[in-house]
Amino acid sequence: MNYHSFCSNIISNETVKVYHELESVKITFKNSVITLCCLGIFGSILNIFTLRSPSLQTVPFMYIRSLALFDLIALSAVLVHFVIKSIKHPSVVNNFYRSHMEDVIINSFFAAGLYCAVMLSIERYSLITNPYKQRLFKPEKNAVLKILSVLLFAFLLHFPIAFQHSIKYDSMGNYIKGNNQELLCQEPHWMIFTYYKIGREFIRGGCVIVLIALNMIIAGKLKIVQRNREDLVKRSSNVGIVLCTNSSFAGNNNGSVCEINKKRELSPLIKSFVERKVTTLMFAICLIYALGNLPQMAVMLLQNEQMETQYSFQVFRYIANSMEVLNHCLNFYIFCVASSEFKRAFLNHCLGIREICKKFPLCKSFFKTQCYLNSTTNIPDIVTTSPDIRIGYIKEHCKLIDESSCQLTIKSDQDNIEGTKNLIVYSKNNNFCTNNHEDTL
Repeated sequence: MNYHSFCSNIISNETVKVYHELESVKITFKNSVITLCCLGIFGSILNIFTLRSPSLQTVPFMYIRSLALFDLIALSAVLVHFVIKSIKHPSVVNNFYRSHMEDVIINSFFAAGLYCAVMLSIERYSLITNPYKQRLFKPEKNAVLKILSVLLFAFLLHFPIAFQHSIKYDSMGNYIKGNNQELLCQEPHWMIFTYYKIGREFIRGGCVIVLIALNMIIAGKLKIVQRNREDLVKRSSNVGIVLCTNSSFAGNNNGSVCEINKKRELSPLIKSFVERKVTTLMFAICLIYALGNLPQMAVMLLQNEQMETQYSFQVFRYIANSMEVLNHCLNFYIFCVASSEFKRAFLNHCLGIREICKKFPLCKSFFKTQCYLNSTTNIPDIVTTSPDIRIGYIKEHCKLIDESSCQLTIKSDQDNIEGTKNLIVYSKNNNFCTNNHEDTL
């Protein structure tokens, strides 16, 4: 964005010609964006309902749930934009909203979703590299504070956009969203605003780069851990026996017991951040945000009133806007494709949609196949993943979830293993808990 194009009021005959040529392009992209928004709003609602699943109630999914909520609000604001724009004689309130509030709300919520993904990646990296670091708050409270902080930061970062435009009217008395030349076409306001726009887009680009880099590092570390996992499990039992018989360990019994208890409390939290389903969803999020944000960065840097009549820029702008909207529309659908656990949670908690689809034979067969796939959430490593047998564990309680699945509380039958585990088991028949309530695993 340069000073001349932003502050110029000259409109040539060539500009008018280009403006008319853009009308058909605008209509095409407008219809496509509206369609994508409706698809995205529907997907975001399904996303929020799916994330109510008991298997998706861990701390990492608090960030993903916030991301879905922010996407829903932003996509709804995009639809409101087209509704207000279609009004022939908008009120003063509508004009004020379009000139000063609309861009702030849409961009803030879109950016807040990106920041949530970055915060989740930072939290995962921190827990993997330094799992027992002392933290001020509980994990759930810490996540809520961080989510609210990134939302506030997103609004503060995009608030100056409210001063970029002003309410103007053409010769026919129609409303125009014009550049705020009275405020910005003077120094040092122009220079400050230019540096602000560059800095804002560098923050956006930096977040995308950090998001991708952190998840690549995390994936590498988890791959190494997975490679040595069996050896570490075998060694841990032997090391525990040696420590318990060591005299120095006995002398500092109270402190050591406290440390062990602390690690036991943290282990479920660490496990929730390194689960394969979280890693899979984070890679999907990285891909989506990389494709959706990079073209939009260029648009946000160059966009102004004069560029509205540049044919090539407007085509690029419409493509970039469509990609950004598509980016936030695809989250739910890519999650379902990328994660079988997320797909099963959707099938078992969006029961209304499932019942409608079951009326079609092919969909009914697909749902039964997906529900029968065994869930590995909260299953210890020493338990077999076979859907027919669970060696070493005894069932204590069976809680009916729906007609084809139930949640079991299982306890080890070995004396040296403490605690109980929750396990969700799916069956092809519709009377799982009734027929199998007395069976052992």
